[in-house]
Amino acid sequence: MIDPGDRDDANGVSTKARPEHSVSAAEPAKGERWTICAADHVHWGANGGAGLLFRYGGGSEPTYLLARRSRWVDHGLTWGIPGGAIRLGESPETAARREAMEEIGYLPRLSEIS
Repeated sequence: MIDPGDRDDANGVSTKARPEHSVSAAEPAKGERWTICAADHVHWGANGGAGLLFRYGGGSEPTYLLARRSRWVDHGLTWGIPGGAIRLGESPETAARREAMEEIGYLPRLSEIS
């Protein structure tokens, strides 16, 4: 259970241990779990994370796509690029594409991935 004393001041979401049950009834994919890094921080994704930064260069200023995270995820209610946990055996590029599809519903034509 989340201890109320472990709340992040910025958005009220715990930055420590998370509930043991998931929102989905499905079994999480291998590597999709909470883990603690060498700096003693809690992160989602035992195999790391990957995401895509979408940049539209038309016009005088570039435009970037950010998504607001759900309340119940790591760093909930903050803004970030579409992304998430890398599954066991998955490349970072494959994970980034999968996560973007899950979060925004489609992949725009990509001119460069780096």
